[in-house]
This record gives sequence, structure tokens and C-alpha cells, in this order.
Amino acid sequence: MKAMILAAGYGERLRPLTDVRPKPLCPVVNVPLLDYWIRRLADEGVSEIVINAHHLADQLEAHLARSRWPVRVHLLRERKILGTGGGLRNALSVLDDGPFLAVNADIACDVSVKELFRVHQDSGAPATLLLCRSERFDSVRVNTAGNRIEEFERPARHSGSHLHVAGTRLWTFTGVHVIEPRILRNLPKGVPHHIIDLYEELICQNNPPAAWCVPDLWWREIGSPDAYWALNRECASNPKKLLPQGGNDHGPVFVHPDARVDPDARFQGMVVVGAGCRIAKDAFLEDVILWENVRVAPGVSLRGCIVTDGVRVETDHRNEILLADGRVMKRPS
Repeated sequence: MKAMILAAGYGERLRPLTDVRPKPLCPVVNVPLLDYWIRRLADEGVSEIVINAHHLADQLEAHLARSRWPVRVHLLRERKILGTGGGLRNALSVLDDGPFLAVNADIACDVSVKELFRVHQDSGAPATLLLCRSERFDSVRVNTAGNRIEEFERPARHSGSHLHVAGTRLWTFTGVHVIEPRILRNLPKGVPHHIIDLYEELICQNNPPAAWCVPDLWWREIGSPDAYWALNRECASNPKKLLPQGGNDHGPVFVHPDARVDPDARFQGMVVVGAGCRIAKDAFLEDVILWENVRVAPGVSLRGCIVTDGVRVETDHRNEILLADGRVMKRPS
């Protein structure tokens, strides 16, 4: 099996965090989702992975070069962003002729990749999409049997309700799908294309993608600062360890082994401290995420904050996002 991790996007809704890092490298309990997917796919038997890059591509390249991975990993830079369909078409020379997995790098879920491939092979369809329930993102209508895509509801037709006008419950496309390469070959290489447009063309040709509907699937996305915060909180607080966690586990507190915390610093609630951080005497942190190489001065109080790479914190902050360029922005709460 081969796979492609889609990592080229700008992450507009996740700004200002994506002004600092590309979305796949934004850490969840000190571990980027990109790392989670590479190791998860390797554990599931994937032998080779392609990752596309555009926004802050140098960071992605450097990150991949710093680590040893359990499978072969290729990075494909896009000089202009190609969208999901265009990015997949651009990678076909590496992905070969068999069905392959595609997954968005900004989501996490507990899908069985092997089972998804089995469902796809049994379907005979040009692609198979993993669907779940989320209400907020429910926008895909399936047939009565629940095994074929009938329609992708567009925002103009889908005004926030998770019920279709005919009363049919809609589903969320997880960003995880198995694709037959032949359906991409007619797309012009190097030209932006949206994969949903291609799937809609297949529906019009009476050759729709298959659906694998898993109503109780654990699925999360980090498309916005509040979603990013919520996933960190969920993973830090859940003893089941939904995702790999980077640091010493003391309840909802995770301190990276390369961080240094003064014995007189105090933590409360969820606290994640990244590599290279230094927390000084009498600092107080409550519900805080520190990325890497953050310095917190003596006596400083941080509550409900996300502090990005390299920030020196000299004053108190509450419910804010702090960036190394000096910007301080309100965090949705």
C-alpha cells in the first residue's frame, strides 16, 4: 500500500498559528499531526508515503529531514498550490498504478486503513470515502443502502443543518479516501483542481465513489484555533492516549524532556510544555500550550494561552495567542 498526506494548504482558518508553522506541524500535545500520520500509516502496513508542500515548505522539508521514519517518505513541493485533486495528480508518478490512500494532514481519526482498503476493493468503485458524523461538517448524502455517494451539499444549499431537505441525514467527509489512479490521469498535470469536483463528475457519469459510513468514528480536525485547542485538551485529558504524546505525563500536564521547569513554578489544568522551553521561578501556568523554545519570566501568569515558537513572555496574559514577532491576539474561548 502507498499513501499521500496532503500538507500543502495555507491553513487560513488556523491563523495566526499557521503564520508560524504549516498546519501539519502545529503540535498536538507536542507531536505534529504529520508525525502521527506517518507512524500510523507505517503501523497499518503502508510502505511508501508522498507528502506535498507549498505553504512554509522549507519547514516541512527540514522537519522530515531531522527524523528517521519507519517508511520511505517523499516530499513534493508545489510551486503554486494545486488543490487536493491537482496535488494527487502531481504525485501519480510516485504512487504508481494501484489504489492508494489519501489523507488530509490536519485531521486525526482511528480508522483502520486495512479495513478501508478492503471496503474499497469489495466496492469496485473509482474511489471510496470514509464518512462519519460530526453535525457541523455533515454535508455528504449517500444512497439508501449507505454505500455510494449521491451528492456533496454546497454551502449555498446546505445552510448549517445536518438534515437534508428530504429528511435524509448527511455525513461528514473525513478527508480520508482510497483512490484509483486512473480517475486522476485525465487531469492536466500542474493545474489546480478540487477533488470534490472530480467526484461530482463521476456521480454525473453514474460511476459514483463508494461510501464507508462509520457513525461512531473518532475524528477530529484542527482547522481553527478553537478546534486546535479542543483537540489538545481532549488528548491531554484522556487516559486512553488518543494520539501519541510528547513529554512526561502527569495527568493533563505534559513537559517535553528537553524543557526545564523551575521547582517553584506552578501548573494547573492542561499544560503542554514543548522542547527547549524554560519556565522560571514562581511562574504560574493554567490551561496553556507552549510550543518550542518559549521563555517564561519569573512570576509571570499565563491562563488560557497558546504561545508559539521562540516567544519570550515577560508579562501576564489571559486567553491570548502570542507570536515571536510581537503580535498578541485574542484566543477564541
